[in-house]
Amino acid sequence: MLNVPGQLLVEVLKEGFAALALAVNGIDKLFAGLSVAERTQIKYFITNSNYDIREGYPNQPGKVPMFSVVLGSEQETEQPIGGTIEDAEEEDGFDEEYGTWMQGTYMILCMADNANVVAWMHALVKYLLLANRSLLDEFGYVNQRLAAGDLQPDAQYQPPYTFTRIAQWTATYLESYVETYGKVSGVNITVEAY
Repeated sequence: MLNVPGQLLVEVLKEGFAALALAVNGIDKLFAGLSVAERTQIKYFITNSNYDIREGYPNQPGKVPMFSVVLGSEQETEQPIGGTIEDAEEEDGFDEEYGTWMQGTYMILCMADNANVVAWMHALVKYLLLANRSLLDEFGYVNQRLAAGDLQPDAQYQPPYTFTRIAQWTATYLESYVETYGKVSGVNITVEAY
């Protein structure tokens, strides 16, 4: 099975923010350490802001606030012994499934024109990733870890005075394939003399 973690993260965020909007009074518990006035602003943000949640970097300076899910890195970590994961009997014969473990890091860019809003956005993303950790685990994403950081505003890539905080999600997952699909059976190289 091939994985597309970025698309899954976008769906988790979209559905998570929709659920938060329906239970917006839960913000009082999530942000109990903030003032009533600030919690009211967060509730307004969740229910009334026209924010975008997308996969990939914006292809043009976009409107903010925005959540952008981008691949930070992906690398193979370890291959199962022999590379074989399981054998599956098919109608046309016997297929072996092969695979390898990958570690992927995705960055959720939280962008807004206000530093406080970016802080709330990041805290909400972190909450949604933690609250949905078992769901992501069911999809095969194990050893999940979170990290964070700020990006310095850069007018070349985003509108002036845009603040960006990154919620970084790292997980390990299995990428697998069956040799009968897309396997090259032979390569012929022809050399021509001139």
